[in-house]
Amino acid sequence: MRVILLHLSDIHIRCGSNPIIKRVKDIANALNICTDEECICFLIVSGDIANSGDSKEYEIAYKFISDLLQEINLNNKISQVCPILIPGNHDCNFKNVKSTRRDLINHLYQIDQPYNHIDNDHIDALTDIQKEYFAFAQKLDCVGQQANPIFWFRKYEIEQYHIHFLCFNTAWMSTKPEEQGRLFFPVNLISLNDIHSNDKNTVAVSVFHHPYNWFASQHIKDFKNLIHSSSDIIITGHEHDIDNQTNISIKGKIQEVMQGGLLQYHEKTDSSFNIEIIDIQNRMQKKCILVWDNLGDFYKPEDETTWLPFLSLETRSVFSLREDFKRFLARLDVQITNPKSLTLLEIDDIYVNPSLDIAHAKHGIISRHPKTTNDINILLKTIKEYRKILILGSKYSGKSVLLKKLFKLLFEDDCIPLYCTVSHFPQLGKQTETAIKRLFEKQYENEKDVPYQKYRQLPTDKKAILIDDLNKSRLDINKIETILNGIQNYFGLLVIASHPIISVNEIFNNPGALIDYTRVKLNDFSLPIMSDIVEKWTRLVRPDSSETEIQHNIKTLENSLFNEINRDITPRNPFFILTILHKRETEKSPEAQTGSYGYYFQTIINVMVAKLAEKPNLIGYIYDYFSNLAFHMLDNGTGKIDQADLGKINESYLERTGFTLNLQQIIKNSILEEILLHEENSYSFARNYYFEFFAAKYIGDNIRNPKMQEYMLKTVEQISLHIHKEVYSNIM
Repeated sequence: MRVILLHLSDIHIRCGSNPIIKRVKDIANALNICTDEECICFLIVSGDIANSGDSKEYEIAYKFISDLLQEINLNNKISQVCPILIPGNHDCNFKNVKSTRRDLINHLYQIDQPYNHIDNDHIDALTDIQKEYFAFAQKLDCVGQQANPIFWFRKYEIEQYHIHFLCFNTAWMSTKPEEQGRLFFPVNLISLNDIHSNDKNTVAVSVFHHPYNWFASQHIKDFKNLIHSSSDIIITGHEHDIDNQTNISIKGKIQEVMQGGLLQYHEKTDSSFNIEIIDIQNRMQKKCILVWDNLGDFYKPEDETTWLPFLSLETRSVFSLREDFKRFLARLDVQITNPKSLTLLEIDDIYVNPSLDIAHAKHGIISRHPKTTNDINILLKTIKEYRKILILGSKYSGKSVLLKKLFKLLFEDDCIPLYCTVSHFPQLGKQTETAIKRLFEKQYENEKDVPYQKYRQLPTDKKAILIDDLNKSRLDINKIETILNGIQNYFGLLVIASHPIISVNEIFNNPGALIDYTRVKLNDFSLPIMSDIVEKWTRLVRPDSSETEIQHNIKTLENSLFNEINRDITPRNPFFILTILHKRETEKSPEAQTGSYGYYFQTIINVMVAKLAEKPNLIGYIYDYFSNLAFHMLDNGTGKIDQADLGKINESYLERTGFTLNLQQIIKNSILEEILLHEENSYSFARNYYFEFFAAKYIGDNIRNPKMQEYMLKTVEQISLHIHKEVYSNIM
């Protein structure tokens, strides 16, 4: 079965003369050019149904739409006709609008991150001028499944195929007169996870009134990315400039864009609309623009196409991220569970934008007057403009999480980024193209090598590389700079994350190194940012609580957390803030020890070890076993052990302790839980702090044991000689 999209826009029904009412049959008759087979028709009106949002105008509009639906139903080739409507700025009734509405719009437009301040009360206040429209839409049963007055959707099944309509009310902030560049849409309130399906039997159609150029420049990217990632067809109105075109992005994302014409406007005789026919089964489409012919008194087809491939269904995206890499991008670097669901937290569950100091680099000079922002979009804009970025932050400050967020933002913004860990970095200086291909194949699907070959042909300004933890590289600063200079031939955008120690290395070893990299410093979390984390955490772990209870819990947690911050007990970074929130939720009375990070590590490790233990009484044994493993890794100086050594350690451990643990199963489960890593016949801890914590525990547990004391003291002495190294200072 075929699908017809009959797209009308900007009808401007008024209480006076409406010539369009006499053309109902003409519009319906135009469908005869595309109904040679049975089909289902969707009547889509992309806003400005009324002229001034008055209820009397909607009475006339109701009759017009009803008569048109009835007339279309007379076509025996059309099995069903379904209306899809959204409002435009002319569907807002400004007659009795309150001045507080304009004040609220001005306030939201002026603040730095308006999305974080919008709630349902704001939405209700701003859409109150559309209440006549919603009454009209309800009468036609066109409201759909509605999350709120600014977004709703409708799903239809057509045999084994599906068509989804995503309806966005972009006129929720409209003013009179409408001002270009003033709109925005709170995408953070919209979730499409359960709505849009990316399979080849589903067509997703996004409908909204205002084209992108009516949005504020600082906010359009988020809305555009949402539409770009979720839509096969985009339908708009407002500008009266009818068009129907196919857009192809650099990543191969293909979208049909239907721009609405003027169906009626007062004294003008101009009238036009779009028709698109889709054969989902055969992946084909036909398009036609119809324009009113005054001489013939009918809608004359113009720009009519033959059957063309419906490419959006065939080529969802040339570049698709691997599922395991998507999980990596979603994962926090520390494993913290939701105390209620016992599932691991992901970045998006708890992420808030950090405070950043951006010092631009121009002509080898780094600005001494950095600009402070917590808007990640400003950072993204900086990356595109300055192209070489060095992100500096202390341990546990969130550098890796920020890099993952930037990866996704760049990918959504028509760029193809690669994520490079410090262990892979040296390979970029040896066999550069081979190393790049390995990174690509670990992060993107590469069926028959086609995506990679397409990637090679992209212009460099569409390719980015993000390098994490560069300060951990064993290469000196001169070698690092040589590699970075070399890969500039392959990447237009270079983003590096590092501990500030790399800047110290520059000063002492090569004062001119990395001088052309714009510096981005991750600041300690301010109290407002910590408040945002507390609120996200509270809503996450108490989903069934009332709003009053949630606000009370937020206030209690804030007071407790801020008290510890002010006493310099808890560092102001996300790792420690999250762990103390987790501790308070699970144990209610944490006692952080000044200067000791072990307390925070143990909070995380307690949860992970508990998941491994089949019975509570085994938790202590597992702690003891991991401590034993970690000390052997420390003692051999490599931080890992091979398969043969692991077998010997296990045999010796069981013999010495007399335990009956199934160590092989514990190892297997530890790998699944990402406590241990198994790579190339060797085992290591998945996180540095796991290794450091258990090694320190082994030394602490045995330093007073008469049989072990001498060796432990020698070990401590050796560690002290290398205390300048991060791993040893953390163990101490």
